[in-house]
Amino acid sequence: MLIAQMLGVTDRINATNAVASRLAARFDFVSDQQRLNVPDRWPPRAEVAKNFEENRGRLRGDCDDHAFAAAYALHDLGVRARVVTGVCETGLGHMVCEDEHGYVIDNRFPGRVLIWAELERIGYRSWAMNRLDFEDGGPPEWYAVKVKADGTRDYS
Repeated sequence: MLIAQMLGVTDRINATNAVASRLAARFDFVSDQQRLNVPDRWPPRAEVAKNFEENRGRLRGDCDDHAFAAAYALHDLGVRARVVTGVCETGLGHMVCEDEHGYVIDNRFPGRVLIWAELERIGYRSWAMNRLDFEDGGPPEWYAVKVKADGTRDYS
């Protein structure tokens, strides 16, 4: 089943905002260690859909589940999106969803769409990202994020 349908989002117009708000309303944070007794990983689409189904329309998981659910929902709506790994301001590992325009959906800011400049100001740093079209059937691949000396993203 399409993740966007599970969230009740059907329109590409303002898709990133709609996915961010609908996912925030249906997300329950539970660490992978608590839920599955495994470290962070790449949850496949079928696993995310099963998570929603088993939890009666809610997504239970942590940042990787949230980030991939957001990316899958955006893909359903024809919006290219990827998952970015790195650290948040606490220094702990974190994953977020970034759409094709650079807007970020982050479970730590429920319902909001952010930009990297905001996140970097508070201490987020990016390490790696997958392709915007990561669901094309190829193997999971991660690419290093180009950064400047101060650790912020380099868009040159």
